Amino acid sequence: MRVVILFFCLLILCSPSQAQVPESCACGVDTLGYSSFVQSLNPNENANFQFHVHQSFAVAYGVIGSGTPSDVQNLIDNHPDVSTIVMLACPGSEDDQANLLAATRIYEQGYKMFLPLNGWIASGATDMFLAGSTRVVELTDDPVGVHSWSDGINEATDFPVGHPNHQPYIDYYISVGFSEQEAADFYYFTINAAPAQGIHWMTESELDQYQIRTCRYADNPTYAVTQNGNTLTAELAGVEYQWIDCNTNQAIPGATQQNFVPASNGEYAVMIKEQDCEGVSACLEVASVDLELRASELDLLVFPNPSEGQIKVEFPCENCFLESSVWDLKGNRVAASVIQTNKQLILDFDAAPGLYILQLQSGDSVSRVPIIKQ
Repeated sequence: MRVVILFFCLLILCSPSQAQVPESCACGVDTLGYSSFVQSLNPNENANFQFHVHQSFAVAYGVIGSGTPSDVQNLIDNHPDVSTIVMLACPGSEDDQANLLAATRIYEQGYKMFLPLNGWIASGATDMFLAGSTRVVELTDDPVGVHSWSDGINEATDFPVGHPNHQPYIDYYISVGFSEQEAADFYYFTINAAPAQGIHWMTESELDQYQIRTCRYADNPTYAVTQNGNTLTAELAGVEYQWIDCNTNQAIPGATQQNFVPASNGEYAVMIKEQDCEGVSACLEVASVDLELRASELDLLVFPNPSEGQIKVEFPCENCFLESSVWDLKGNRVAASVIQTNKQLILDFDAAPGLYILQLQSGDSVSRVPIIKQ
């Protein structure tokens, strides 16, 4: 049962310098008339979960229960013009299975989710909010709460990482668009953030880190690009891309994906086109392509790959590589232990199954090898 104990704490908002979700001109919700309509309501967070419909949106409040999947289905069947669900005062769920079922129907319908100024969600209602195709959160104190679940006897943290009791929640996050790693990261964050009888109100940076909100609306978005080695990635997902060479201002043939790895050193930017606007990112310099190509010419043998977490690297000269590291695809360094002999390096790392990058460096020469942890 994931019902939150209702109490409020003051939250110091994170500084604007921290990472933010990308800007988008399509990051909008259909809430025309909300400010006047909400004044006609008397939201009660202790009531049964319910919808109040006004034209293109439905205002939701109350505790999610066994009847909520039927309420969602009725909304779908009887109000086809509704495209946005406004979560106003939603403390959690009394029935986790019903909550995940209702949220799955919301996801399949493609509803947008909106958390307005002075609105708040917690516990199972936070899980439901993640079902939105677009998720918009207006800045307010304590908007999103999470905590561990309890079955009345045990709490989630009583079970080790990887226990089957954790999997239904992780599977749900995957089903609404999270990667396996993102789903696990968010789930274990929630159960460790606060006990079942407590609550952790997420900071602004956590809302971005765990994708509670998907984007920030802007009439003229500033499109950002991140760089990890030679890989450039547009931060805004799900739009049209065209990477360009900043030195020639020409489009690069075939470079139309969110990620781009240039074949030569230079400065590059991405043109982004959304439904209602388009723009170009700032240019970023890539200067290590030639170094990586020279390093790749060395006769390296990396095995086994895939592995259970131990990788061996054999090279043709003594002490060819003096530094080694393992990175995930988000650019985070993964802890690893290394033993190096004259012509062999043995590296052990403990991480979730997935794709990682093994970086080997000697002086200015760098080699990056994709490795798979089973």
